Amino acid sequence: MSGNGWSGSHFASLSGDGRYVAFQSLPTNLVPQPLNRAYHVFVRDLLLGTTRVVTTAAAGTDGGGYAGALSPSGTYITFYSWATDLVPGWTDGSNPQIYLRRI
Repeated sequence: MSGNGWSGSHFASLSGDGRYVAFQSLPTNLVPQPLNRAYHVFVRDLLLGTTRVVTTAAAGTDGGGYAGALSPSGTYITFYSWATDLVPGWTDGSNPQIYLRRI
């Protein structure tokens, strides 16, 4: 990790082989790219020692997200978000959407 988190982490999910752990956290210092002060979903590769944020849009914006859950293989993750910038054309942030991402 690029820093020690200054806030707790929640909703941990472990891949079937124990290599990946997903978690929700508020810190902005766990990854190199700048993040807004909102909850994000992160995935930590315990084998390589790397952490990445998965609640970002293709353009690199960070919409935030909650309650990440890994597939047993660790290939996919689901999470929910109210963000309007995670997929093109989505502008209604009044209700959360569920997202499926390949890691």
